[in-house]
Amino acid sequence: NRSGYDTQLTIVEPVMHSVHDRSPAKIDAHAGYYGLSAVCLTFTMANLAAPWALGILGSKYALVLGSMLFSLHISTFFFIHWIPYYVTSAILGIGYALFYTGHGGYTTEHSTKTTIERNSALTWALATSCMTVGGIAMLFTIKPQSKKSDGPIIQSNVTDTVRSYREYSDSEIRLMYGAFLFVTVCSNIIFALLPTRAVKDSIASVNDSKNRIGFAEQMSAFAINHKIQLFVLHLFHFQMTGMWCSVFPTTLMFTKALSGLIYLPAYYSIVFGLSDMLMGFAIGAVCKRVRNFSKLPTLAIGCISFSLAMFLMLLSTPTWATTTPTDKETLLLEPNPYIPLMIAVLFGIGDNCVNTSRTVICALILPEKRAQVFSISKFYQSLIGAVIMFLSPLISVHMYFAIMTTLAFASLILYRNVINHAEAEEKCAKELFFHSCLPPQFPGKMRESRYDLLCAFLLGLDQLCLFTGYDTQLTIVEPVMHSVHDRSPAKIDAHAGYYGLAAVYLIFTLCNLAAPWALGILGSKYALLLGSMLFSLHIATFFFIHWILYYITAAMLGIGYALFYTSNAGYTTEHSTKKTIERNSALTWGLATSCMAVGGITMLFTTKPPSKSSDNILSISNSTGTVRSYREYSDFEI
Repeated sequence: NRSGYDTQLTIVEPVMHSVHDRSPAKIDAHAGYYGLSAVCLTFTMANLAAPWALGILGSKYALVLGSMLFSLHISTFFFIHWIPYYVTSAILGIGYALFYTGHGGYTTEHSTKTTIERNSALTWALATSCMTVGGIAMLFTIKPQSKKSDGPIIQSNVTDTVRSYREYSDSEIRLMYGAFLFVTVCSNIIFALLPTRAVKDSIASVNDSKNRIGFAEQMSAFAINHKIQLFVLHLFHFQMTGMWCSVFPTTLMFTKALSGLIYLPAYYSIVFGLSDMLMGFAIGAVCKRVRNFSKLPTLAIGCISFSLAMFLMLLSTPTWATTTPTDKETLLLEPNPYIPLMIAVLFGIGDNCVNTSRTVICALILPEKRAQVFSISKFYQSLIGAVIMFLSPLISVHMYFAIMTTLAFASLILYRNVINHAEAEEKCAKELFFHSCLPPQFPGKMRESRYDLLCAFLLGLDQLCLFTGYDTQLTIVEPVMHSVHDRSPAKIDAHAGYYGLAAVYLIFTLCNLAAPWALGILGSKYALLLGSMLFSLHIATFFFIHWILYYITAAMLGIGYALFYTSNAGYTTEHSTKKTIERNSALTWGLATSCMAVGGITMLFTTKPPSKSSDNILSISNSTGTVRSYREYSDFEI
C-alpha cells in the first residue's frame, strides 16, 4: 500500500510543477503541497468518525476500504487535472483515517502485551520497506537524460524565466504511476486475504455489533489526558512524514546542482526504505531482550536520528529549494548525491523508531478505546498537517529545521510523562490484562504465537505493496504534473501534485468521522480491501491524466485512506495481545516502510536512459516558449 503512495510523495511536487509548466490550466504549480493539505484536512475530520466506522467494518475491512482509496487517488495521475486530483485527494483523507484506525485495531486484535513490541516492530519493518519497493519502481520507470548538454534546461509555458529543476514528461508520469498503481492493487488483494480471527488475550476488546462506537463516545476521547499529552508526538510524526516523503525529495529536484541526477530520487527511496526496514527488524530483535525498549528508548533514537538528518539538510540545501527551483548557495556543504543518501538513512531510522513507539503507546494507554485513540491521534496530526501543507510554499529550510527539532525534543518529554502514568496504572490493574494460564491448544489450529505473527507479516506485506505504488509516486507526482501541464495546460494544473494530495487529506479528514462505523460493517479485512482498491483506482488515472479524473479519484482516495488506516489498526489489534502488540506493530511497519526502497528500485528500472544526442533535458513550454531547467516526464515514462 505505502510503496505506491509514500514513494510518489517524494516526487509529487516536482511532478506537479512539470505538468503546470506544460499546461497551467490543468493543475497548480504547488498542487503537490496543496493536495497533501487537502488530504490532511479531510483526514482530520474523518478521524472523528473513524472509531465508529471501525466498530461497524472491523479492522480488516477498514484497511481494505482505506487501501482502495489510495489506489483510486494514484490512478488520477494517468490523466492529471485539478478536479479529479483534489477530489480524490479529499477522498484519500477518508482512506487515511480508515487505514490508520484499522491498522491500529488490527495490530491490537492480533497482539498481546507480551507480543505487541515484536509485532509492532515486524509490522513497521515490513511497512517501511515500501520506500525500497517504490524506489525500485522509480528506477524502472524514470526516463534517462539525453546527452546533448550538461544540465536539464526546460522552458516554461508560463514565464520567461529559466527554472533549474527536474521535469517529468507525461509518459514518464504514466509509467511511474502505473507501477505505483500496480503495487497498490496488490495491497488491495492482500488486505482482502487478511485473517480476521483475533488471538487469545489480545489487547483489543472483542469486536461485535453490540460494541459499536458511537459519535458521542468518540468525542469523549478528546478529553483523554494521555492523548492530550501525546498531541505533540502526533504532530511531530506527521511533519516528519511530510518531510521525508515530500519536502526533502522535492529539494533534490529543485536544487540546480542535483536536478540533473534523475535517478537520485529512486536511490533516495531505496536507501530510505532499506534503513527503515532494517531498523524495524532491529527493534523487533532488541525488544525481545530489553523490556520496554520499543517505548521511550526507541523514540529517543528516532528523535535524535531525525534531528541529525534535519541538521544535514540545513547545511546542504538552498534555503528556498523546498518551494521553487534555485541555484542559490547552501549554508555550508555543497550539494552532492551522497549527502541526500546519508539523510535518507537517518530519516529511515527516525521514521521507524517514531512510528513504532507511537503505535505501542497508543495501543497500551487505553486498550478498551483503541479505535478512538488511533483516530484521535490522526485527527491531531492531520489537522495541523493540513495547515502546514497549505503554508509549505512559504516555509524555508531554516524554518523547517527549527520546527522539526523543537517538536522532536518536546515529544520526548511528554512521551516520558505518559509512559510513567501508564506504567503506574498498569501495576494497579495488572490482573485485568493477564491470565494465570495459557489457553488450551486445539488440533488443527495454528499456535497463537505463530498466528498473530503471520497476521502481522501479511499486514506489513500488504502495506509494502500498497505504498510502494502510492507513496513512491508521491515523490515525483509534482514534477510529473508539471510535465503534463507544460505539454497540455488544459489537462492539469502545474501544482496538481500538491493540490491533489490536499484534496485527499480533505476527504480523509471528513471520512474519518464515519470510518469506525464503516469498519464495524465491513470488518478490518474488507475495509482494508476496499481502501487498497481505491488506491489502485487513483493510480490508474495516471495512464490518461486529466484534472477531472485526477481530482475525483483523489477525493475517493481520501475515503480509501480512512478505510485503510482505520482497518489497519483494527486488524493489528484483533491479531495482537498485550505481549505481541509491540512486535507485531514493529514488524508491520518495518515491512510497510520499506515500500520506498522498493519503489525507488522500481523507478530505477522504469526511468528512460538519456539519449545520445543530449546530455541534459531540454523542455520548452507550449504556451510561452520559456526555457525551464528541470526534469520532464514524458507520457510514456509516466
